[in-house]
Amino acid sequence: MRLATTSRPREARDDGQGVHFAAGSSVEDNRIQFLVGYCRMPRDMANDEDNWAGLMDGSGWSPLHFLCQAVNRGHLLAEAGARRRGLDLLGDPDAVVGWLRAGGCNLNVPVTQKTQNTPAVGFTALHLLAKPHQKWTGEQLDDVLALMEALLEQGASPDSELPGTGRTPLSLAATAGQEEVAVLLVKHGADPASPERDGSSVFARCRSGRQMPMVRALEEARRQWSRAAENQRARR
Repeated sequence: MRLATTSRPREARDDGQGVHFAAGSSVEDNRIQFLVGYCRMPRDMANDEDNWAGLMDGSGWSPLHFLCQAVNRGHLLAEAGARRRGLDLLGDPDAVVGWLRAGGCNLNVPVTQKTQNTPAVGFTALHLLAKPHQKWTGEQLDDVLALMEALLEQGASPDSELPGTGRTPLSLAATAGQEEVAVLLVKHGADPASPERDGSSVFARCRSGRQMPMVRALEEARRQWSRAAENQRARR
C-alpha cells in the first residue's frame, strides 16, 4: 500500500539536455558512449534511436539498472574514470533521468534474471539504490539521495515489491539502517505502517530490532508527508 502521492511525474526532457559529455560529441555519440562505454552493452544494441534506454541485456539489466548499481557501489560518474569516458552524468541527476526517460526508459522495470551482481530477481532502480553494497561515504550517500530523488520526482514507485517476499525499497533501506534514504522514500509516499507479505511492517520490523532512532525519523517524515498532502488538498 502506498500513501497517496503529492506530485505528478515530470515530463521527460529532450535527449541530452543537462547531461554533460565530452565537448563536441553528438547526441548519438552520447548514447553509444553511455551504453557501450559505461553499461558495457553490445554496440549493436545502441543503434535503436527511439528506444535505446529501454534496452535490456542478456541478464535483464537496463541502462538505468547499471547506473543505479554503479552509484550504490561508489563508482561515482563524476570521478576521473568516468571523465575519461567523457561522462559526468551526476552533474544534474534530474536531467539524466529525464534523458533516460526520453530514450524509452521505464523507471519501474525490474531486473528479470538473477545474476552474480543482483541478489534477487525483481529489483527495480530504487531497490538497487536503497541498500548499500558497502558502507557509503558522505559523497556516495549524497549521490544516492540525489539520484533517488530524481527518480521519485519523475515517477519511480517507492512501493515496487520483490517477488516472493514483497520487500519494498523502504523495507531494504530501513533494515539496512539507511535513515536518510528511508526518510526520503517516506516523504515521497512510501508507507512504513503498511504490512508486507509476512504480515510485518517496516515500523514493526524496526521496533523489534530496537531501531528506535529510525522509527522516530520515519514517524516524523510521515507527519511531514501528511501535512503536505493536507495542504495540497486544501489548495484544490
